[in-house]
Amino acid sequence: YLLVGNVLPQSAAEAIGIKKGDIVLSIADVDLEAGGILPERLAGLFITIVKEFDVGDHISMVVEREGEVVELEGEVLPAPISNLRP
Repeated sequence: YLLVGNVLPQSAAEAIGIKKGDIVLSIADVDLEAGGILPERLAGLFITIVKEFDVGDHISMVVEREGEVVELEGEVLPAPISNLRP
Protein backbone atom coordinates (compact mmCIF):
# COMPACT_ATOMS: atom_id res chain seq x y z
CA TYR A 1 0.00 0.00 0.00
CA LEU A 2 0.98 3.66 -0.31
CA LEU A 3 0.50 6.08 2.59
CA VAL A 4 -0.36 9.67 1.62
CA GLY A 5 1.96 11.98 3.53
CA ASN A 6 0.79 15.29 2.11
CA VAL A 7 -1.75 16.67 -0.36
CA LEU A 8 -0.89 19.88 -2.16
CA PRO A 9 -3.52 22.63 -2.08
CA GLN A 10 -5.46 23.05 -5.34
CA SER A 11 -4.02 19.76 -6.67
CA ALA A 12 -5.86 17.05 -8.56
CA ALA A 13 -5.41 14.82 -5.50
CA GLU A 14 -7.19 17.36 -3.32
CA ALA A 15 -9.93 17.80 -5.95
CA ILE A 16 -10.87 14.10 -5.95
CA GLY A 17 -10.79 13.92 -2.17
CA ILE A 18 -7.45 12.39 -1.21
CA LYS A 19 -6.47 13.33 2.33
CA LYS A 20 -3.27 13.17 4.33
CA GLY A 21 -3.14 9.79 6.05
CA ASP A 22 -5.12 7.95 3.37
CA ILE A 23 -3.73 4.60 2.35
CA VAL A 24 -3.97 4.14 -1.43
CA LEU A 25 -5.07 0.58 -2.15
CA SER A 26 -5.62 0.92 -5.90
CA ILE A 27 -5.54 3.48 -8.67
CA ALA A 28 -7.13 3.04 -12.09
CA ASP A 29 -7.86 -0.62 -11.26
CA VAL A 30 -4.19 -1.31 -10.46
CA ASP A 31 -3.99 -3.03 -7.08
CA LEU A 32 -1.15 -1.51 -5.05
CA GLU A 33 -1.53 -4.29 -2.49
CA ALA A 34 -0.65 -6.98 -5.03
CA GLY A 35 2.18 -9.22 -3.99
CA GLY A 36 5.57 -8.80 -5.53
CA ILE A 37 5.70 -4.99 -5.55
CA LEU A 38 8.57 -3.80 -3.40
CA PRO A 39 7.46 -1.05 -0.99
CA GLU A 40 10.17 1.35 -2.22
CA ARG A 41 8.80 1.02 -5.78
CA LEU A 42 5.16 1.82 -4.95
CA ALA A 43 5.54 5.61 -5.16
CA GLY A 44 7.22 5.29 -8.55
CA LEU A 45 4.47 2.97 -9.78
CA PHE A 46 1.81 5.40 -8.56
CA ILE A 47 3.47 8.32 -10.38
CA THR A 48 3.87 6.25 -13.56
CA ILE A 49 0.16 5.39 -13.55
CA VAL A 50 -0.92 8.99 -12.90
CA LYS A 51 1.29 10.28 -15.73
CA GLU A 52 -0.60 8.07 -18.19
CA PHE A 53 -3.70 10.23 -17.71
CA ASP A 54 -4.35 13.46 -19.57
CA VAL A 55 -6.05 16.54 -18.17
CA GLY A 56 -9.79 15.91 -18.30
CA ASP A 57 -9.52 12.12 -18.06
CA HIS A 58 -11.56 10.27 -15.44
CA ILE A 59 -9.53 8.65 -12.67
CA SER A 60 -10.61 6.37 -9.85
CA MET A 61 -8.89 5.30 -6.67
CA VAL A 62 -9.65 3.21 -3.63
CA VAL A 63 -8.20 4.34 -0.33
CA GLU A 64 -8.45 3.25 3.26
CA ARG A 65 -9.34 6.14 5.56
CA GLU A 66 -9.66 5.68 9.31
CA GLY A 67 -10.28 1.96 8.87
CA GLU A 68 -12.92 2.31 6.15
CA VAL A 69 -12.53 1.66 2.42
CA VAL A 70 -13.45 4.75 0.40
CA GLU A 71 -13.84 4.95 -3.38
CA LEU A 72 -12.74 8.23 -4.94
CA GLU A 73 -13.15 9.40 -8.48
CA GLY A 74 -12.88 12.58 -10.45
CA GLU A 75 -11.36 14.39 -13.34
CA VAL A 76 -7.63 14.88 -13.78
CA LEU A 77 -6.94 18.59 -13.39
CA PRO A 78 -3.94 20.57 -14.57
CA ALA A 79 -1.36 21.21 -11.89
CA PRO A 80 -1.56 24.76 -10.52
CA ILE A 81 1.41 26.91 -11.57
CA SER A 82 2.45 27.19 -7.90
CA ASN A 83 2.83 23.38 -7.69
CA LEU A 84 5.05 23.03 -10.77
CA ARG A 85 8.79 22.82 -10.32
CA PRO A 86 11.33 23.85 -12.98
